[in-house]
Amino acid sequence: MIRLISLEYMKLKNTTFFWLFTGLFAVVLIAVPIFSKYFLDFISDGGPEFGGLKINDLPFFDFVDIWQNLTYIIKWPAILLAFIPVISMANEFRYGTIKQNVIDGLSRSELIISKLLFSGILSIVFGILVFIIGIYMGLMYSPVTELTFIVKNLEFIPAFILVLFGYQVFCLLITLLIKKSGITILLLLFYFFALEAIGYGIVKWNYEMAEATSFFPMRGMANIIQNPFPKYGLMQVYTEVRFRDLLATLGHISLYTFLSFWVFNKKDIR
Repeated sequence: MIRLISLEYMKLKNTTFFWLFTGLFAVVLIAVPIFSKYFLDFISDGGPEFGGLKINDLPFFDFVDIWQNLTYIIKWPAILLAFIPVISMANEFRYGTIKQNVIDGLSRSELIISKLLFSGILSIVFGILVFIIGIYMGLMYSPVTELTFIVKNLEFIPAFILVLFGYQVFCLLITLLIKKSGITILLLLFYFFALEAIGYGIVKWNYEMAEATSFFPMRGMANIIQNPFPKYGLMQVYTEVRFRDLLATLGHISLYTFLSFWVFNKKDIR
């Protein structure tokens, strides 16, 4: 396992795109919560009140709330990280390194496993970074800092890690089908921010069909972290990781992993 992870890292460590996307995503992770806090403070000065409370008095950054709030916001730009396996796999096709790896004794399955393992490592690393950011923001702005409050709802961190990993696996599968990184990225962006967003909105509008969103490829995984903000308007929301959403996310990841192996083993690598 370590050999396969090291092999993938050796391929990526000298590439511009790897450091560009990891660096950009890290900046987004750090900047979004900090900017959000200053933005809320800014609009609260002379802004409207809600039940006698200014908007920055709402417990966005309080422990218990912070884990769901933070991971929900940051899961949207998580597709940036998913572009790494897209370009990495496309380069394998472009430069013919797949065939050379097979000649050197690396099986097709091991090549896919190396991509998946490295994606898992990236997901865990950025999950830890989100945890550190959450601890910092919570200790700075939460009125309660007891351990029982800090760890409550902490399951949103591993849920976020699953979303990161699921996005990468899905994007890897699409790359195996298309082979071209530029086309794949454009299609993924169009699908995620246009087609799936429209379809998601239509399905959610029909309350009886709302649960069907679990079958959407990317938002079906993202549903594991539900939108928490309507609760501040006294609307009912899910404030925990639902078991059904966890199963849906694991189901998506398992399906895309299986299809990645199946497609690649059927692929002509010439």
